Amino acid sequence: MDKFFPKWVLEAIRSTPFEEAKEVSRTGYVLDIPAEGGRIDVQFYEPVGGRHIVTLDAPAGLGPDMEKGIVYDFRFESRRAPLPQDVIAYLRDKQDLEMDAVYQFELKGITPVESG
Repeated sequence: MDKFFPKWVLEAIRSTPFEEAKEVSRTGYVLDIPAEGGRIDVQFYEPVGGRHIVTLDAPAGLGPDMEKGIVYDFRFESRRAPLPQDVIAYLRDKQDLEMDAVYQFELKGITPVESG
């Protein structure tokens, strides 16, 4: 990532403080569970921060029993860090990226949705 953005943009992104966490619940399914663990990629039916595919930080013990293709109710904390206006303008004008915040998601619990 360092080779794509000027140092001042990276520093601004890294130093932007996150707002208070909000607990969120969404229904979706697992797209990927990396072997090394720690994170899972999930496709939600309802958007989260304007997106349907999200990477969740998964504390040890919450991810191993999940399976791809099974529908779950996910309970997680969502944090948002709004970016400064000069960074938003740079990303839009120089990188063709529409991005006004950085998000962080931490899995708190999962429950399989019963089909039937």
